[in-house]
Amino acid sequence: MSIKRKTIELDLINKNLDLIIPGEALEIKNNAQVIEFSSRIIQCLKAKVKEHNATRSEKTSLSNLKRLFCEASEASPFPEYKIQFSIAKVNLLLRLMSGSIDLTKDARPSEEDFALAAEDVIKYDLNYHFNKIQDLYLDGKTNKFWYDV
Repeated sequence: MSIKRKTIELDLINKNLDLIIPGEALEIKNNAQVIEFSSRIIQCLKAKVKEHNATRSEKTSLSNLKRLFCEASEASPFPEYKIQFSIAKVNLLLRLMSGSIDLTKDARPSEEDFALAAEDVIKYDLNYHFNKIQDLYLDGKTNKFWYDV
């Protein structure tokens, strides 16, 4: 990732610091919390699928958004903003599918993507810190049992 792109994304995240402050993120301490946290991520993504598919001709699926969320989490240049960054990437994909952005001009999450992600973090109580996406129950490729709530 270029320094310029990283700076732009950091600037966008910083504009939403009033909503999400990394120092306030809670640590996941046991398996029950991992399951509950994973379930809330899936609830958030399901709501995005339902809202998008209700208003768009080009449909998406929960598995597509989970895959993108996991990939974005692993690629996040900001570990303290992993959740917000991942949801912003999902928001970017949904805008792309809706035809509201031009890929030749900008394929990065916008300020709006990050603001919506910050709102989702609050709405779904996702202000938790985790080290690796493989520690969560989201993807069949992890070492954990995959389920879909």
